Amino acid sequence: MATIDEVGPAKANVDVSRNANGTVIVALSGELDISNVELIREQLGLGIGQTLPAVVVDVAELSFMDSSGIALLVQIAGQAGQITLRNVSPLIQRVLTATGVNEILPAAP
Repeated sequence: MATIDEVGPAKANVDVSRNANGTVIVALSGELDISNVELIREQLGLGIGQTLPAVVVDVAELSFMDSSGIALLVQIAGQAGQITLRNVSPLIQRVLTATGVNEILPAAP
């Protein structure tokens, strides 16, 4: 069994693209937690005061997300004209609902 000191940052990937309408598509995969959320934030280019157009966050390949991941999604929502989560697993939907952010972070049907 690994000790805490032997555990490095969680593995996560982010892919950012735009569709023909200019909507930003963010695909998150792996594990999003406090150990890597700042790296993901940097990769997304989120700065203070930056405004984003409509954003779709695809979480189909996201296997774990802690409260810092939720905070990142809320930050994106605060900087986006519109945000939609796509491919939300029942587990992540339960976390979003339990924390009360499901109204800020609506899931696509």
